[in-house]
Amino acid sequence: MKKKLLLSIIILVLVMAGVILAAIFLTEQRTRSANVSRPGEFSNGQTYSTYRDDHLTVNYPNWPNVDKSQLANADLIKVAVSNQGCSFFLKLTDIPATSTLQSYTDKVIHDFGDNLKVNKTEVTGNKAYLDADITMEKNVVMKNISHVYQIGNTLYSMAFVSEKSAFPNVCGQLVDEVNGSVKVTE
Repeated sequence: MKKKLLLSIIILVLVMAGVILAAIFLTEQRTRSANVSRPGEFSNGQTYSTYRDDHLTVNYPNWPNVDKSQLANADLIKVAVSNQGCSFFLKLTDIPATSTLQSYTDKVIHDFGDNLKVNKTEVTGNKAYLDADITMEKNVVMKNISHVYQIGNTLYSMAFVSEKSAFPNVCGQLVDEVNGSVKVTE
């Protein structure tokens, strides 16, 4: 009888140890997979679509399309999507051969006038970064983070826009991942 009881206790301890090890293993697997994106998804699980042409490829959030007819220069906008207060736009602009990315960036900033507060601008070679706040009607402040790539005489401008106070929560994480997905083939 003592042997059966001892054997039962040993089996119970082995089963419990197996359950504990399985739980630890599954927790580690979930932690690892939460930090690594799966194909077709950004690291936060947001699915993406891909814009591709002969010169540039970029993954962008797979959100509902914005009605481009409501946007200025709609014919230049290749992607316009929005979800939960965050919008993403991809616009192609041809610039004169005599223009540089720096001069074009300076002109855009100047044209906005007092409605634009530039937090940071950085132009390096054929890439530009702009972080700015835009005051709209009724004093609504929108945050815009744009990455621009110049390929030949074409500018590929990618912008995330939302109300300034909501930007970190609704757009923040995706900005770097979208920009990190850009592949330029000149």
